[in-house]
Amino acid sequence: MTITVEATQDGLGFDGEPTDAAVWAAMQAGPEFEARPGGTHRPDDVEGGDVEGGDVEGGDVEGGEEDNADGGREITAATRGADVLSGVGHTAAVGTAAAPAVDDATATLRRLRASVVAAHASAMRTQAALADRALAAMAAIAPPGGRIPAAVGDRGRGGPGWGTPAVDRPACHDTGLPGHAGASAPGTPPRPAPAIAPVEITAPAELTVDVTVVARDAAAIDGWVSLPAVVRQALDEVLRGSAHLAPRGGGHWVLTRAALVTSGPLPRVGDELRVQAATRVGAPGGFDPATAEVTLALRVTRGPDVLLEVLGGVFRWLARDGASHGGLAGAAGFAGIEAPGNPPGFAALEPAGAPSGSRGARGWTEDAFKLPGRTTRTTLDAGDLDRLTRGDVAGVFGARYDQRGVNPSVRLAPGGPLAAVPEFAPRGGAAGRGQLRASVSRLTGGVDHDGQPDPTHLAIAALTASWQAVSVFAMAAGLHLVIADAHLDVALPDERLELPDGLGRLSIEIHAPGHGAGPAAEAGLELVLTVTDIDLVPRPWLRADIELRDAHGPVATIRGIALAVRERPGTPVGPAHGGVLPAFLGRVGATGESALLGELQMFHAARGDLAIALGPEFASAAGRTVCRLPGGGLRLVDRVMRVDGARGQLSGGASMITEYDSPADSWYYTDSPSPTMPNIVHMETSLQSALLLGYYLGATLTDPANDYVLRNLDGTATVRREVDLAGRTIRQRSTLLSTTVLSGAILQNFQYELFLVPVDGSGSHGSGRDGDDRDGDDRDGDDRDGDDRDGDDRDGDDRDGEPFYVGESLFGFFTQRTLANQNGLDQGAFVPTWLERTSPAQADRRTIDVAARRAANAPLCAQGAMALLDQITVVDGGGDFGRGYLHAVRPTSPDDWFFARHFWLDPVMPGSLGVEAVIQALQEWMVQEGLTDDLVEPVFVVPAGLPMSWRYRGQIRPDDGEMTLEVHIKDVRRDGARARVVADASVWKPGMRIYGLTDIAAEARGRGAQSW
Repeated sequence: MTITVEATQDGLGFDGEPTDAAVWAAMQAGPEFEARPGGTHRPDDVEGGDVEGGDVEGGDVEGGEEDNADGGREITAATRGADVLSGVGHTAAVGTAAAPAVDDATATLRRLRASVVAAHASAMRTQAALADRALAAMAAIAPPGGRIPAAVGDRGRGGPGWGTPAVDRPACHDTGLPGHAGASAPGTPPRPAPAIAPVEITAPAELTVDVTVVARDAAAIDGWVSLPAVVRQALDEVLRGSAHLAPRGGGHWVLTRAALVTSGPLPRVGDELRVQAATRVGAPGGFDPATAEVTLALRVTRGPDVLLEVLGGVFRWLARDGASHGGLAGAAGFAGIEAPGNPPGFAALEPAGAPSGSRGARGWTEDAFKLPGRTTRTTLDAGDLDRLTRGDVAGVFGARYDQRGVNPSVRLAPGGPLAAVPEFAPRGGAAGRGQLRASVSRLTGGVDHDGQPDPTHLAIAALTASWQAVSVFAMAAGLHLVIADAHLDVALPDERLELPDGLGRLSIEIHAPGHGAGPAAEAGLELVLTVTDIDLVPRPWLRADIELRDAHGPVATIRGIALAVRERPGTPVGPAHGGVLPAFLGRVGATGESALLGELQMFHAARGDLAIALGPEFASAAGRTVCRLPGGGLRLVDRVMRVDGARGQLSGGASMITEYDSPADSWYYTDSPSPTMPNIVHMETSLQSALLLGYYLGATLTDPANDYVLRNLDGTATVRREVDLAGRTIRQRSTLLSTTVLSGAILQNFQYELFLVPVDGSGSHGSGRDGDDRDGDDRDGDDRDGDDRDGDDRDGDDRDGEPFYVGESLFGFFTQRTLANQNGLDQGAFVPTWLERTSPAQADRRTIDVAARRAANAPLCAQGAMALLDQITVVDGGGDFGRGYLHAVRPTSPDDWFFARHFWLDPVMPGSLGVEAVIQALQEWMVQEGLTDDLVEPVFVVPAGLPMSWRYRGQIRPDDGEMTLEVHIKDVRRDGARARVVADASVWKPGMRIYGLTDIAAEARGRGAQSW
């Protein structure tokens, strides 16, 4: 016969034939079950329908309150926990009593009543027996001291499916990964499976779990719990608490796919967490575990805060032979999966499709993230990974990762599955943002009751390997170098900032659960991590897609896993009032000295929180159109090393030392006509450092009621000598000369010099007085770069410390109303181009097809982000000086890359990019004129010894539609292996001349060329 156990909303109901001896024999089977005194044994008198003694005094069985004359053997499910499972306690009693003489009718009635009582008592014994067996089964899967939720929640309490109170449950074991509590380590004897008689489960379509647990993680770093540990602990509660996922012989329940949404920082060990979950099967009335699919929705909260949710989770039964219902291959995502039993506020997640932030045109490099860390390491062995578990990041990646012990919690969790890293490529991967390949040990370290590999937690094992991989990449990238007292946490969305869509959501898909856990995995698996997004705002973070493969093919795919480096609550991440450092912020400079501000603050100055960048006086600027640093590839200042001067000191004399790292693979080297630093970078790094000084000193704080944006107005700069800047660190000293406050405008004049930091990090700009100014108490910045305040001998071989680039420039902070009154260089008058004024004959004009040269990948032609011109009109012998004339029109669009970089909420084309377009016109003309033909391995360089001056009186905005330029060539010079062209130029927006350039030049140099 069949015994069925049916879970109902009101409790567990048992349906059987209590008078059948086979029923009672089945109930007596099993080593955990034995007869209790006066209770669970088969009544001998049932068969005849007569209770010994014949009568039940009072004859009242309703309510179970019969009087038992012989002392009463009470059978109660409540005393054995049946009411815990069902919410209903049933009590029945039977007994004997002396029967008075009665007539036949009365005797017959009493016998009938006695038969009813006996049947009821037998049914209660059966129910109690089944309740005992249910408790015994649950005792086999509960953790020591754990708690078991009711199998079915009262859907009228606490919202649909989420109101069931947690109750105590017996102790049991769990099987897990190395480093997790309750794990069965490889080689240890398997624990015997509990003897459970086969039972067909009949359950409702949805079951809920609601339990409170204490956060735990045996591999926690300084008390910080990892993402895999939180998910593992929550899923364990589901596996123990849902009858849908009850264990059975011959296989395992495997989580084959799920979407995770993280909404809050990870907990600490000991935090109290509430786990609420709902599992659902296809239809009510029964299911076969061998063919069923169980879907899951789960929520983990800490107090009122949601930490994470699991949506669209799918469990499938994996038989011991590897067979699985529905198949597990394919990784196309799972858009539109409905999350079962969603409480109010839950939403279905759609993780299918590539994350945002993918690359634009093929070969585009401008958007490549510049890592704070600079290491030569491209591989890591087991010893390196072990050193990372001990926090020796500098010992693995180099001295520039030494933070003087301010980040002891930034280290790799011990006991993880990564064995080695054969590839770390900071510019690798499909998005060009980084790739890491790692070898991974088998994904499960536990075994099941039969001593076989247990794939139950394969998804968690894959998540653990992925978390370890993104942790290694984050440390190699140096994301922690810009912050102090930090730990590794999950990356979270921030509605105040423009961040990629879907941040905080990840998907897990298991393709072949038998592979990663089976014997074929003994040789190890390969993990491939591809970074899709990486940033420093609001805190350093990265997001990646990960695939785990073995000899058979893909085992697991995890998309969108995101890790952040977050400071301990209360740790300062920016300057205090007045720009004073409350403590060392964690960043050191190129030679090891303490930085005043680092890349984190520079990123916030570009598009984040200005209070973090500059101090609390700037907090009111959030969301307003105010002065910002450029962003992306146009942000060309990394660190502020020292400020000599106090906030509010605007009369002149204050100075600032900044640093900028120029990696050899920067976009402007790869995209320029030659792999040399173009003029735009010389201009921008110097101008940005100067404007940062004025802003830091509080120029706009003189009128806090108005929003000011920044514009460069004019300047003169000179390259004093040629230097190879690829892979070097540039150090700049900016000095404020004057400030003039007008109505709606604040004008500031600066002087600046650029030097090179020595390659070996030595030199007179060392590490301050003793290199140990860790608490930032050097409030005026004195000696942050040593006592060499005049820059002497900063690059060791620079002719007595002479700077390689010097200049002076005027900036203006303007209100939007003032900017609206700009009238260009000609006081509002329209001045046409020379081509329009003179109208030379078409026969006197020729065209340089720059776009065709670019398409042919011709030498000395700009590509990618530096491709500023497509066509140039040439009039030989034309122009103001009769030496030649160039004219070009460059269409502009709101989609042009530079508008998103310069500036946030205030998009304008950088003036230096307009200057670069003029230089490119000169360079293309030189190639067409054959001036580079006789040079050996020619490259373009910024001419040395020639001051170039500019005036800006307007900007190219996204809706202007085009930029027009003209160039008047006035000098052509050749000398051995060099050729130089000097010109004057102008730039127009529609209807207005806005740039005037004097002595702008282009120069080509052959290999071995001497200076002029």
